[in-house]
Amino acid sequence: MAKYTDITYQTQPQPRQIRLDTTCSCNAHCLSCHRFLTKRKGEMPIELIKQILDDVSKWHPPLREVVPVNYVELFLREDWYSILYMIAQKLPFTQIVIPTNGSFMTEEVIKLLCSIPTLKLINFSINAYFDETYEKFMGLKAENIPKIRKAVAYFKILRPDILLWASMVFSPLYQTDLERDMFINYWYGVALPQILAPSSAGRPDMKPCYPVKLPCRSIFEDMVIGYDGKISSCCFDADFSLDLGYLENGIMASWHNPELTELLIKDAFSDFNAKLVDSLKFIVWEGRIAALQGEKIYLNVGQISGVQMGDILKVVEDANEIYDTELGYHVGKVAGRVKGTLEVVGYFGQDGAISVIHSGAGFKENDRVELYQ
Repeated sequence: MAKYTDITYQTQPQPRQIRLDTTCSCNAHCLSCHRFLTKRKGEMPIELIKQILDDVSKWHPPLREVVPVNYVELFLREDWYSILYMIAQKLPFTQIVIPTNGSFMTEEVIKLLCSIPTLKLINFSINAYFDETYEKFMGLKAENIPKIRKAVAYFKILRPDILLWASMVFSPLYQTDLERDMFINYWYGVALPQILAPSSAGRPDMKPCYPVKLPCRSIFEDMVIGYDGKISSCCFDADFSLDLGYLENGIMASWHNPELTELLIKDAFSDFNAKLVDSLKFIVWEGRIAALQGEKIYLNVGQISGVQMGDILKVVEDANEIYDTELGYHVGKVAGRVKGTLEVVGYFGQDGAISVIHSGAGFKENDRVELYQ
């Protein structure tokens, strides 16, 4: 049998992957995204991008993979093609991987992307099968889904060598098992379905079955360079709180800094875990009223979802979406009116809860419930 002690990690001679935080802008508002935990806003200057690529171009062996964006939308930068072209020219043996929500995949954009010879993989972040889930989860119009399928078909004609993924960040907090399975069936044979774990899956009051004994392996292999030259080795570290300093004396000098290794070990096993747990307090958690029968109000979230006996949950109307008609995307949502509160008095079924009115009135089926904070 395998044991934790059988697995050890060591900092690699050079990073396997570098993520460039070229922009902090995104036109989607994904429920699982961790970037709302940071106030960092900026755009990486083209001079800094060139400096990084010139540095990496001297490596032997070559860098394996570069991701020109970190959990946002590259195509919001007007010079996105210039960046990709520069990467391909300066790092001809390094694969380019692009994550995108696909909303900017026009025929012209697809043709430009196909002209980048080192483009290896495009991951379309979709996260839903049903239109309602997509618009709720992504903050984008569901018409984007068939648009992505059309784009995938065009990519296959122009560049059949590019790997195409369709990904879903899956958690019972967001989708059902049925929707996950239907998502896989819908994309199978079109693009390779990818089911990913969310950085926001979890509740601060729900402890793991047993303590985490192994850190994420990527912190020993990958590097994230912020728009301002700040360095982290964790792609989930949106606030760059796993502080490895700034890019000053070159990437390799920073990578082999003895203090870096000490920080990695310390943060991977202890300090950074606490930061992640603290950040989960800000994750939006919600359920719905499934049915009303007499004095009992039945909820579609229960013990598995983290609902505790005696919890006070507030009932709110759906948020109002603010849509920018000039730019053509959702700016965000304004919180709905609070109708009142419910007290959890029991459980039912696989993951349901029974509640009674604590305050307020006028509740109805499908009303949203949230933790009372």
